[in-house]
Amino acid sequence: MRIMWKLSLTTLGCCQDIGESIDHNGHGSSMPASDRQRWVDFYKGYAWVKLPSVDANRLIGIVGANVVFGQRVRRWTHPEAWQAVVWLFPTNEGNARPEPNAQITFPANQIEDLTSLLLDASSLKYRQPLKGPPQARYGQVQGD
Repeated sequence: MRIMWKLSLTTLGCCQDIGESIDHNGHGSSMPASDRQRWVDFYKGYAWVKLPSVDANRLIGIVGANVVFGQRVRRWTHPEAWQAVVWLFPTNEGNARPEPNAQITFPANQIEDLTSLLLDASSLKYRQPLKGPPQARYGQVQGD
């Protein structure tokens, strides 16, 4: 999280294993444990971070420009895929509005590699002004 902050990314919440947190009712739900079980199973082993959408866009841009991580954030069918969600909520006027924040989940076993990637990005940010397209700074990404 400190590296994200060094990159001037605002974080609103995080968890190293959101499935485990749901299992232990870390969010204080009144829902019975049996009703939470499908979410425990779905998110077990996944890290979670909540950011304002503008900062989530920057994070996904940094991560997506990396050769290895780029495949994870571009392809939801990738075995190590990330998921970035902006929820839509109904209004009283019969419309929907996007929540201003994004929720990102990714395999928790990627935390160490993500930390290294963001550390590299933050050291580039403070050594010199960023120039050129992201691919030039973090490695060329293969096309879809």
